Amino acid sequence: MPALVFDLETVSRPLESFDEVTRQILISKGKGETPEEILLSAEEQLTFSPYTGTIVCACALDADTGRGGVFLVLPEGAEVPEMALPDGVNLTAGSEKELLEWFWRLAEHYDTFVTYNGRGFDAPYLILKSLILGVRPTKDLMEGRYPYQQRSARHVDLQDELTFFGAIRASKLAIISAALGIPTPKEEMDGSQVGPFYKDGRYAEIAKYNYLDVQATAAVYRQWRNWVIH
Repeated sequence: MPALVFDLETVSRPLESFDEVTRQILISKGKGETPEEILLSAEEQLTFSPYTGTIVCACALDADTGRGGVFLVLPEGAEVPEMALPDGVNLTAGSEKELLEWFWRLAEHYDTFVTYNGRGFDAPYLILKSLILGVRPTKDLMEGRYPYQQRSARHVDLQDELTFFGAIRASKLAIISAALGIPTPKEEMDGSQVGPFYKDGRYAEIAKYNYLDVQATAAVYRQWRNWVIH
């Protein structure tokens, strides 16, 4: 059955982009000795919520053919970076709303979706960002945690599957990939660097990391699908 593997990269919105009440609430959650440390600490946490963060890159690939695309959200005036991507993988740039529209159009062609911790982050982020920006989802990626509860679309969250839904402790995708002999993009950068790289204009590196992360997730999925009874 064709499956779409996807992953998001997000960054914090700047604190000055929020209204005064929201800004004070967010700053109150920061930690540090000085005002500067508190502000930095508060801002670093904003990336994890669709209400305070923004999607800057998304990658979606067919699990078997590897065809799909990478979508970059660039600051106004930034040039689309040149990237070497395999045939069948397209690089697109646009607004965050256009990214969401791109993803949901692609999703219409699939009934199975694959992520690593996607139920805990990527899927709800996509859905809530779509609510905020007025984009209608085409698939219910949060319909029931367990496979027997998923009827309109199946979401295979490999973190759930590879821990047997919490029977064993979860590991990072990089650890699982290494155990299975699959290359991991964590050798070049990790998710904590996306924000600083984005501020520095290193968009191609973020897109490459996102692509390689999805590629690794797809490889893990194929091994899981072929060897685990499900």
